[in-house]
Amino acid sequence: MVRARSRENPSHSNTDLALWTVLPFASSAFNLSPKRRRCWMRANYNVLLRNQGNAPVTFTLNALDDEEQLNYQFGEDTLTIEPGSSKRTNLIVRPNHWLWWGKAQQHRFSVQARPQSEGNQHSDSGQVTQQVFFARWMFMLIVVSIIPMLASLWFWYRPQIIDLRTTTTVPVAGDEVMIRWAVTNGPTVQLLINETPVPRITDPSYHIIGEGFTTPPEIKLIARNWMLGSASRSLSVSLIAPTRTPTITPSIERTATPLPTETPIPPPLVEISIPPTEAPPTNTPTITPTPTSQALCIAGSSLSISGQAPPGTPLLLYFDERPVGGGFSDANGNYSIQLGRVLETPGNYVVSVRIRDNGQILRSLTCIVPSPTPVDSPTPDFDLLDEFPTNEAE
Repeated sequence: MVRARSRENPSHSNTDLALWTVLPFASSAFNLSPKRRRCWMRANYNVLLRNQGNAPVTFTLNALDDEEQLNYQFGEDTLTIEPGSSKRTNLIVRPNHWLWWGKAQQHRFSVQARPQSEGNQHSDSGQVTQQVFFARWMFMLIVVSIIPMLASLWFWYRPQIIDLRTTTTVPVAGDEVMIRWAVTNGPTVQLLINETPVPRITDPSYHIIGEGFTTPPEIKLIARNWMLGSASRSLSVSLIAPTRTPTITPSIERTATPLPTETPIPPPLVEISIPPTEAPPTNTPTITPTPTSQALCIAGSSLSISGQAPPGTPLLLYFDERPVGGGFSDANGNYSIQLGRVLETPGNYVVSVRIRDNGQILRSLTCIVPSPTPVDSPTPDFDLLDEFPTNEAE
C-alpha cells in the first residue's frame, strides 16, 4: 500500500495498493589473516568470508604460489554462507622441504575465493618465512658446547696403566721372566724392552720372556685407545746372579824334619840302594745313595730338580735361602729346574723349590757338599843320609 499526502494541506491524504519486487544481488567480503608468518615446518592462517547480499552464496577456496614450494590444507574447501552471515576456516601452509642450515627463505602465496554462482571473485596474498633448524649462532653454540664435552670425555676415557711389574721382584739373570700389567681404557698396548718394541705379546695382560735377561733391562709399556689418548709407564728391573765362591784348594802342611848331626868318625863307605818310595793312594770319596730328601752336590757339578706344582705357576729355586734359579710349571703341572754349578764350601745346604707369589715350599732337600781329600806328597828320609860320608870326613 502506498500513501500520498498533500504538501499544501497535510491533513489531506490518499492510499493505493502497489506491488514492490526486490531482485537478488550479490555482495561479499574476504579477508586473510595474519599476512605474515614465521615457521620451521608449518604456519596457520585464518580465512574469513562475509555474505553481504540477499541470497545464499557458496564459495570454493584455493591457494597457490609461483615457485610451487608450499603445500596448502584448508579446514573446509567449500563454504556456503547465508545472507548477512559470515564463516571462518583455517589454512595450514607447509614448506615442501626443510631447511637444516643456511639462511631463512621467504615464500609469497595467494588465496582465492570463487563463488559458484554470480558474484565477484576474491583474492588475498600472504607471506611465510621458513626458518632454518640450525642457524649460524646455534651452530656456533653447539660447537662451543661440544668441545668441552669432548675434552671431558677424552679426559675421563684416557688410558691408565694401573700396574706394571715382574712376577719376581728381583729376577735371576738368565731365568725366565714374566711381565704383568693392568690397563684401563687402553685396548691397544705396546711393550718396549730397551726401547725395542716386542713384536708379539704373549697375552693382553702379560708377556713371558723365556731366555730372561743378561743385563738389567729398561721396560716401557704404552697404552692407546680410539680417542687418540695414550699413557706410558716405565719399569727398571735389577737382576741377581747366583753367588759363585772360589774353589778352595786344600793346602798340604809339610812337617819339618830335624837336620842330621855330624859325627867325627864316619862309618865305612857302604853302597846302599835306596828303594823308591811309593806315594800312598789317594782317598777318593765314594758316592753312596742318599734318600730323596738329600743330594750329594760335588763341587763344579750341576743338579736337576723336578716335581709337581700347579699348572703355569712361576717358581723360584733357593740355595741356602738365596735365589739361584727359577722357571714355570707346564700345563700338566710338571717342572724341572737346573741347579747351576755348585761352588760352595763343604757343608750341608738346604735347597728348596718355592712358588714365587706366596713363597710356598713345594720341595725341599739337603745338598751335601763333601770336603776335598788332600793328596799326600812323599817326605824324604833324612836318616839314610847319615850313612854317606861327607867331604869333610874324607
